[in-house]
Amino acid sequence: MHSTYDRIQEDAPDKIFTLGGGCDADVPIIVYLSEKYQGNLTVVWLDAHGDLNTPYESESALFYGMPLRSVMDRGCFGLLENRFPLSAFQIIHIGGRDFDEAEKAFIEQTGMAAYAVRDIQSDSDLIRRIVEGVHSDHIYIHLDLDVIDPVEFPNTPLPVAGGLHCKEVCNILDMFADKLVGAGIYEYAPSGAGNPLVEKLIQYGKTL
Repeated sequence: MHSTYDRIQEDAPDKIFTLGGGCDADVPIIVYLSEKYQGNLTVVWLDAHGDLNTPYESESALFYGMPLRSVMDRGCFGLLENRFPLSAFQIIHIGGRDFDEAEKAFIEQTGMAAYAVRDIQSDSDLIRRIVEGVHSDHIYIHLDLDVIDPVEFPNTPLPVAGGLHCKEVCNILDMFADKLVGAGIYEYAPSGAGNPLVEKLIQYGKTL
């Protein structure tokens, strides 16, 4: 993470597209973007899981279940210094359906915006209202591919039933596009046959 962060700092991009790795791979990217834009950043976290555990609450003790919570900590749990840690109000969690109890409690206590799959699918106007409610000038989208229903997209290490449809995910990406300064696609487990959705998402990332 330090070497990645140092390389990004050296290149000093205005926008970043990341492809591959686990959910923890975007910690240095989010830290960089938050610092670059002086905390003026909203993170849209598309994920079946919360990724909101702390080292003291995690049931698995695996860091890939902690990355979103870590960027809310000034020291990222001892990994990276973060001069502009995110607050709960800078995060929009979409598509979660497999949360640990500690993560549920954190969302409730902080008032963090979290929208379940049923929220998105039962209200066709919800995403537009979410976008209009974003006050930051810069948006980063984290896309864990397990947010998609495994019937449509099974190529993830930790699939969870009942996810969003591919078209819904693409619509969400399009709705946030105007303020996008970064996007990352994570948790892809290639099957060997390729996947047209991944190809489409890569083309999307190239527009940044």
